[in-house]
Amino acid sequence: MTNPLEGSEQARLAGAKLYARECASCHGPDGAGLGKAPRLNRHDVYNAPPGTLFWVLRNGSLRRGMPSFAHLPEPQRWQIVTYLRSLRSDDQPAR
Repeated sequence: MTNPLEGSEQARLAGAKLYARECASCHGPDGAGLGKAPRLNRHDVYNAPPGTLFWVLRNGSLRRGMPSFAHLPEPQRWQIVTYLRSLRSDDQPAR
């Protein structure tokens, strides 16, 4: 799957708001992770295919304790994907 919102600054900003509301309580406000939730500013997340990130948001990961976010409309899930792909740690080169 390709992200229909890839490269949209408006989608990234909307995704940042959704991330703050839906994800930051577990993954941290900057994606650095909190508690048992993994960091999202890692190289493998940054470089993951957009469809893979979308799939995880839609289906969750029971093994890791992540709920499904299928309750969010598809465009909002793509906005979160757009935001996630903008996160990167200092140990990653820019795209």
